[in-house]
Amino acid sequence: MPPAKQTAMAAGGDDEDEDPSQLHVDGMSSSRTTNSREKLRLCQQIVADHFGPVAEQVSSVLLQRGRLSLNDIERFLRVPPGTVAAGSSSLASTSSPNAPQLSRSQILHTLIVLVQHNILYHIRLDADGSFIEDVDQPGGVEYFVINTEIILARSRFGIFMETAESQWGYEGLEIVSQVLQHGKIQVADLLKQMPSTSAATRPLITHLLLSSYLVTSTQIAHWSPHDMRIAYNLQATKAFKGIPSQKEKQGIAAGVSERILKERRKAASTGCIPRTKDHWYELKASKSGSKSRAKASSSSSAAAAGKKRRKNLALEDPSDDSETEASSNRGKKANGSSSKRSRDANGSKVDSVLLNPHPAVNGSDSHARPAWMDALSDAQQSYLDEWIVDDSAFVRLNYDRFDVHIRNELLCSLVEKHYNESAAKVYMAIVEAADARSLESSSGVDGVVPAPSVSDSVSLGVSLTRLSSTLNIPSSVLAVGFDATMLTNLSHAEPGKKPVKHDFLLEYVALLLRAEDTLVQSSRKPSDLSAATRFLVPGVESNGNSSSSGGGLSTFTGARIPNAVSIDYSSAGRKLKWHLLRKTVESTLGETEARVLGVLRREGKLEEKHISKLALCALGEAREACARLFGQGIVSLQEVPKSADRNPQRTFFLYFLDYPRALAWLGDHLAKTQARLAQRRNVERGRERTLLAKIERTDVRDEGVENVLSEVERERLDNVKERLIVLTGEEMRVMREAWILARMRG
Repeated sequence: MPPAKQTAMAAGGDDEDEDPSQLHVDGMSSSRTTNSREKLRLCQQIVADHFGPVAEQVSSVLLQRGRLSLNDIERFLRVPPGTVAAGSSSLASTSSPNAPQLSRSQILHTLIVLVQHNILYHIRLDADGSFIEDVDQPGGVEYFVINTEIILARSRFGIFMETAESQWGYEGLEIVSQVLQHGKIQVADLLKQMPSTSAATRPLITHLLLSSYLVTSTQIAHWSPHDMRIAYNLQATKAFKGIPSQKEKQGIAAGVSERILKERRKAASTGCIPRTKDHWYELKASKSGSKSRAKASSSSSAAAAGKKRRKNLALEDPSDDSETEASSNRGKKANGSSSKRSRDANGSKVDSVLLNPHPAVNGSDSHARPAWMDALSDAQQSYLDEWIVDDSAFVRLNYDRFDVHIRNELLCSLVEKHYNESAAKVYMAIVEAADARSLESSSGVDGVVPAPSVSDSVSLGVSLTRLSSTLNIPSSVLAVGFDATMLTNLSHAEPGKKPVKHDFLLEYVALLLRAEDTLVQSSRKPSDLSAATRFLVPGVESNGNSSSSGGGLSTFTGARIPNAVSIDYSSAGRKLKWHLLRKTVESTLGETEARVLGVLRREGKLEEKHISKLALCALGEAREACARLFGQGIVSLQEVPKSADRNPQRTFFLYFLDYPRALAWLGDHLAKTQARLAQRRNVERGRERTLLAKIERTDVRDEGVENVLSEVERERLDNVKERLIVLTGEEMRVMREAWILARMRG
């Protein structure tokens, strides 16, 4: 990459969009991504912690040697640990010297488990490398390739479960937990595995599928995107007559990408089926059957009756026939009422099924509607009423959809550090409105449910007028970020008038847009640092009109802003990555090196004497700092000779920030830190293995840990808990920093 482009990327230039056909169906990177040694060690550590030593040996071979067949995996596992194959990684020790030899059945069962948890791709190829799509077609060799991004995502499972509990309560937590434990699971089995269900369980699963938190597991999701691309390229090249030119090769590659995307859309499914009248007949029949069974089995135990009632409640309409007819007649008389009344008239399952008494979930009121359902808009509830979950569908978690919540929290914390808490709340409201619009727009196109993704560079436009009417932040909270007296004095329309919620919203938007920053407005290049400091950009309204059409809006203080705004995720990602790089350089190398790095990012190529002047340090310190940064691969050196003989004495040596290499160095540093923290946690748990196993016993829990343990054991337990809490906090911090580097755009 040319140095000019590297500097532009560091300054905030637009990053190149990755080919969607090279990505996994949930937006994760494909297996073709180059992985460093530290990243491979971290993946091996995660697999060992989650699946045990046998899976660690198998995954180690795949991580080091790439795509392999079952015979190749078995052969490489029998290679002595000290043997290094030609061209292989220096991590060639696939197992410890004392590790037992694995049988073929153990290897096969391990591969099945890893495929079940979406860690392995598998693809069947014939002798000439062509892709065999038909499962029933005999022949071919099955190859396996590991996906490192899915392995690294397993370190975020705790955040996913925390997000599920905060969004959908205890029942949502149980659903997400069961899916994570099984990797992929059929909906019917998911309902059986849950410890407790309610009438809202099926609507919640339907909502998770329609919102893309859960996605269906299809056959194409298990095929490596990179291998599919190679096989389809080979197939298209064979069908081409003659030797293709460079332009024709580009056309073949574009056709292959389009073919992969088309096959994904064709295989995609929401996992839900439209609700029909037949479902209501089944609901009434199941209700009448449940009443007769309840009378006949009045002498049965309460536990069995409760279990049967919960099973029937998930499928039956609790309202009586007379109530259903009455509500239907009321709906006919209304003929044009609001969407909420029409849902009641048509006997909406989501609303009516909640009226029936059912066992409370986690101590909650059985008659109360779940909080997540109350948070839905009328349009979202109407859309939810039209669908019912398909029990035969296999579902898995969409990691990218949960990563959106991590991204939103990081962006709001960035705004809060830059401005204040009130500005962060307004920014979060804009982000949530943009996510809601992406779910509402073009739903159901080619069977694919659109959803916000971390791979998005810019969000959809959010209308400020519409946002102002739905904003739930009180005016008193919004006024904290501004001086109300100042706003009153600056009023151009009516002096002495107090600002309202709409005025505060526009002021915050103008602040995040930097609407009155003349340096941003006069910027000729979008990669300028001043333009990169904006948190919002002008957007497009839902009707397709430009945000500047109609003259825009005027704030309380006289600034002009567009009618709609969008979130620039790429710009925010560049901010976060740069802050992370500078902080890491300052903590590992020193403050002088961090200042030199900032100067090179801002000014581009510089000589040592100019660096010393701009960094406010001596020439010797600047030379030493540049040498340290150059040794780590963070900065690079460009030689500019004064004469044709290229004499070093007559040559300018210019330092510049090698941004891609700097980010690669940072990624290796974070991966090494994560692996060491995981090893330290295992060591701490190993030191008190007996004590930790003792408190997990059932008899100890029933009697009480404090009553069973002695004073010395309680002190040891408190010490190990304190150390584990500190290590867990550090692991979460490093994990978030590594996530910013790997998943954020920019």
